[in-house]
Amino acid sequence: MNKRIEAGLKGGGAAWICTYIAVMIDFTIVEVIAFPLVEMAAFSTAGILAVHFGRNALKNGKDVAVSSLIAGMISTFPPVFFFVLPTYSLLKVSIFGYDPWMFAGYILGVFIGTVLLAAVPSLAGGMVYAKYLGIPIRGQKKPIPKIQPKPIQAVYCPHCGNKIDRNWVSCPYCGYDLKDKTRTYDDDTQIY
Repeated sequence: MNKRIEAGLKGGGAAWICTYIAVMIDFTIVEVIAFPLVEMAAFSTAGILAVHFGRNALKNGKDVAVSSLIAGMISTFPPVFFFVLPTYSLLKVSIFGYDPWMFAGYILGVFIGTVLLAAVPSLAGGMVYAKYLGIPIRGQKKPIPKIQPKPIQAVYCPHCGNKIDRNWVSCPYCGYDLKDKTRTYDDDTQIY
């Protein structure tokens, strides 16, 4: 499985569990007072967790966006489940005679609306956490430190002063025999 998708599924699943626990602790208070706040926190947490679970696999902003959005989509299941089913169940449709098409449109609207609302905080949370971890957001590459190699010292013929190869036994310019003789280097050191 793609690492970005896997990280998103893990992040969304963890946020889903956290939301479920928060709702189960006190359903009436969460539903009436703080349900939107809990959901916004869950959506942003989903994005953060997606980046956290994929921190070794996510290399740029595109990876972060994919994982965060998948996590946000997964974390929409609890609000849709807790909001739609108790309010408009299929039983109520059949008993009270609600229009099934209106009911289906309402469920679809809630689901799409929740998904769109989840995308923004999930993406924002993932991007902020990715920036904190140092993952490039706008496609720029991480700066590569420039390491200068040590300069190779040039060897000069002690007779004519021309540049020669270190392993030569005689100077090609003047014919001077370099076997067991002195060679002069760039820094004026001499080897015998």
